[in-house]
Amino acid sequence: MDKAVELIASAEINSPDLRLVIAISDGDVAARQMLESVANTLYSTTLYEAVLAQEDVVKHRRSLKLYLAKTLLEMSRIPVLVLDVDSFVRRDLCLLPVELQKCDVALKLRFKRQRRSERVFLNTLWLQPNERTYAFLDEATAILKKKNAVTHAAEKTAAYLSLSRCRSFLKLAPLPSRYVDRDHEDGSYIWSKLPNGVGEPEHALAFRAETGRRFETAPTRIVIHPKQDIGTKSQLENNTFKRRVQRLGRPGRIYWRLMARLLCELGWSNGVPTRIVAVPQWEVTPRLVDSFSSANTVLVPHLIRRQLDHPKTRYYMQELLSMLFTVDNNGWGSASDLYGSNKFLAVPPDDRLPALIEKITSGRITKAPQKGSSDVPEFDILAPLQVPGDDALIYHANIGLEEFVHALAGFASARRLRLVFRRHPYDDTHFFDDMRTRYESEFVRFSPGDGHIHDFIRSAPVVAVINSGVGFEAMMFNKPVLSFGQAIYDPVVTPVGRDNLEHCYESALNEDADVRKRRYEQFISWYVYTAAIKLDEPIINLAADRLSDPVFGANPVARDVQIDQSRELRGLKLVKAPKMGPVPQIRVEFAYSKRRFKKSTDIAVRRVKKKTFNIIKARVTGALLSPLDVDFFADRRVALVGNASSLLAGNMGAEIDAHDIVVRMNLGYPLTKARGVDEKTVPAELVYGHFTDAKSSGNEQLTVLRPDIANEDARKYTNFDATGRKTDVWSCSTSDKRRQLFFAPLFNCITVAAHPSYHHLSLRLLTSTRVKSLPKSIYIEFIQKYGVEPTSGLLWIEYLRRTKLAGLTLYGFDFFESGHAARTTPNVLEVTGKWPHDPALERRYVYENVLASDQRVRLATPNGAPFSFKVA
Repeated sequence: MDKAVELIASAEINSPDLRLVIAISDGDVAARQMLESVANTLYSTTLYEAVLAQEDVVKHRRSLKLYLAKTLLEMSRIPVLVLDVDSFVRRDLCLLPVELQKCDVALKLRFKRQRRSERVFLNTLWLQPNERTYAFLDEATAILKKKNAVTHAAEKTAAYLSLSRCRSFLKLAPLPSRYVDRDHEDGSYIWSKLPNGVGEPEHALAFRAETGRRFETAPTRIVIHPKQDIGTKSQLENNTFKRRVQRLGRPGRIYWRLMARLLCELGWSNGVPTRIVAVPQWEVTPRLVDSFSSANTVLVPHLIRRQLDHPKTRYYMQELLSMLFTVDNNGWGSASDLYGSNKFLAVPPDDRLPALIEKITSGRITKAPQKGSSDVPEFDILAPLQVPGDDALIYHANIGLEEFVHALAGFASARRLRLVFRRHPYDDTHFFDDMRTRYESEFVRFSPGDGHIHDFIRSAPVVAVINSGVGFEAMMFNKPVLSFGQAIYDPVVTPVGRDNLEHCYESALNEDADVRKRRYEQFISWYVYTAAIKLDEPIINLAADRLSDPVFGANPVARDVQIDQSRELRGLKLVKAPKMGPVPQIRVEFAYSKRRFKKSTDIAVRRVKKKTFNIIKARVTGALLSPLDVDFFADRRVALVGNASSLLAGNMGAEIDAHDIVVRMNLGYPLTKARGVDEKTVPAELVYGHFTDAKSSGNEQLTVLRPDIANEDARKYTNFDATGRKTDVWSCSTSDKRRQLFFAPLFNCITVAAHPSYHHLSLRLLTSTRVKSLPKSIYIEFIQKYGVEPTSGLLWIEYLRRTKLAGLTLYGFDFFESGHAARTTPNVLEVTGKWPHDPALERRYVYENVLASDQRVRLATPNGAPFSFKVA
C-alpha cells in the first residue's frame, strides 16, 4: 500500500504525463479505495486499474506479470513499461521510447554470468506491441506454468530461456542500468528495490522525502507543458508510435520539457508549490486555467495575452534557438515586455558570447531541422520564408507573407538584384509552390529547402525576414538584416516600412561591418544571458522580472540537460541471446512463423475486402437506408447530446428532456451505470445487461440498466440528472456492429447512420430496425474543404442547422477536452496514432462558422449557460 502511493507520487512529480496502470491481484478493497483517493490528487498522471477476474488470477498465478503485460499490450496497442510496485521514478521517462525505439524487448541483462538465474532482471521490462514480443511472452508464460512455485529465480529462468528460444527474430536490447538502478545513483531514472533489505543512501532518502512533500502539497502555481509527442497546433493524422518517437527526439522538444522542469524547480526554490501539467497545446483555454482552483499563477506556453487573457496567466516561449526561452507577463515576441527595450546598450558583452557564436556558426546549430546538402547559388538577397498561418505572422507582423514575397520580388526585379526565397522546413502547405509559379523570374529564385540554412546565410550579402529566427542567426554571422515585421531584435537591425525598402536596403548594405558587429554582440549577449533563459548554461539569470537587475545563480536543471544530452537518441544497440538447444528454438520459430503467416493473410484479406466487398456492401446497404426527413425538425426545439465527460458535471437533465426533439450520440445511452456507483448495489432486476466497449483501449465493460426503470432508480444509479433520458433520435455508430445491435432495442426510437461508411452497418440491424441516413454531401463537403474526417457530432450540427428548426442547443460538446462520458480509457484509434479527427479544427469551425453566424444555435456548459467565444 505505501509503495504504490510512493510510486504514483514519484511519477506525478518527477515524470509528468505518464499513464500508470496498477494491477491489484487480490482484489483488495482497501487498496482500490486508496487508489481512488490518490487519483483525485493527480494533475498530470492518468491512473488506471487493471481489473482482474478471479479466475484469471488463479489460472495465471505463476505468470501473472507476463499475462498482464501481454493483455495490456493487446488492448492498448502501445509500448508498455512493466515495473515492480516498489520502484521509484527519479527522472522524467519521456525519452525512454526514443532510446528503445529499435527493440521489441528491453531488460537488464548479464549474459556473461555463469548461473542462469542471475542473467536477466525483470524489475523493469520494456515491451513493444508486436508478434515478436507476443511470441516471447507466450513462451516465457508457458515455461512458468510448469514451475511449482512463483519465485524471482523462476521468472528469471523463464525469461532467459524464452529470450534464447526467440533469438532468431526477437529484437533485444540490454536496458541501461539507469533504468534498473539498485544503487540509487543521482543520474538514474528508476530506482529499484535494494536486495536483502539494505538501507538506501541519504541522498535517496532525502529525495524521496522531498518528492512526497511536493506530492502532498496543493500547488499554488501550475506550469502547463505542451505534450511533445503530438502536433503543436492540432491533432495530426499520422500520430503513430514511430512518428511520436521522431518528435520526442527533436532537440527543440526536449528543451520544452526541460523548461517546464526549470519553471517548476524555480517555483519550489522560492517557496511556491508548483506542479507541471502536460496537455495538448490546443486544450490550453481559459476554462483549463480556471480549473486549477488552488493556483494563483498559471504559466502557459506558446500563447500571448491577446490570445488568452486571464488574471492568473504568465507566458513562456521557446524563441530563436532551441535552448532559448522567454518568460513574460504578456507573452512573447512583440507582445512581451522585452520588445523594443534598449537595456542591452548598458550591458557589456558576456565573456561566454564568442564561444556561443563559434559553437552555433561552426556547429551549424539551428532551430529547424535542415535537409541534406545543396550547392548555394550566387545571390544578393536571402529571404527565408516562414510557415503560413504561424502565430509569429498573425500576431507579430506588419506585413502578410504573400505581401512580403510580392514586395521583395518587385524590388529585386526593378533593381536587377538576385533574390532567393527559401522554403521553411516545416511548411507542408501549397504556399511555396504557388509563390514560385507566380513570381519566379530571371532575378527571383525559389529554393525548396535543400542544403543547410547557414550555408545560405554565410553567402548572403543581405538577409530579409519578417520576424524569423533566421534573422537572429544572421546576426551571428554579422549580416545586414532587413526586418519587415515585429521581431524581438528590431532595435539592432533595419526595420522596413511599406515605402522605404530601397532606402533601408542601401543603408543596411553600406553600414560599417565593425559598428554593426558591436551592436549585434551587445544585443545577443543581453538577450541570451540576461533577458532570456539559455537552458544549457550552468549559471543563469534567476530574476522573475527579466528587465530588472539580473540575479545570477546555479541553473537547477543543468544536471538534467547534461544527462539527457548523453542519452542514445538514435536507439540502443541490439544484442542476441545465447544459443540454446535446437529443438525448443525450432519449435518457437515455427510457432512464430505461423503467427506471421496468419497476420499477413489477415491483412491481405482485409485489403481485398476493403477494395471490393466493402464497396459493394456500402452501395447495397446505402440503398436500403431512407433519408431522414428534414421536415421532422421544422419549428422544433432540438437538443443534440454529445458524449463529453463535462456533461456529467452539470444538472441539465430536465432541461434536455424539455426539448421537442432530443438526439443522442453513439454511446450516449442515458441509463448506463454511473462510474461512482458500486456494481453490487444495483438490483439485478434493474440491469438489462453488460456491454464490452471494444473501441476503448481498456475493453471497458458498461453496466446498462433497463429502459423502463423509474426516475427514482435512474437518479440513484445513473447520471440521469445530468443527461436526462428522453431520446427521439439515436445516432448509431457505424463502426461497431456489436454496439448497433446492443443499443438499438434499448433506444427504440428513430435510428440514424450519420457517417456514410455504410458497409459497417449490421445486416441484422437493418432487418430489425428501419435505419435512416444523413445526406452524404455534408461529409464530402467537409472532407474536400478541410481534408480531415468529421466526427458524427459535427455532421449532425451541420445537418441540423440546415433544417428549419426553431432552436438547437448542444450539450456534452467540448471537443474532446474533458474526455468521454462513458469511457475512462482512450479510443483504440487515438492511442495507436490513427485518430482521424481534429478536435481543434472542429472547435474553430463550430465557434466561427456556426455559433457566430446562426443565432438559433447555442453551446451549453455544464451549468446550462452558453459558452462565450471570440472569433480570431
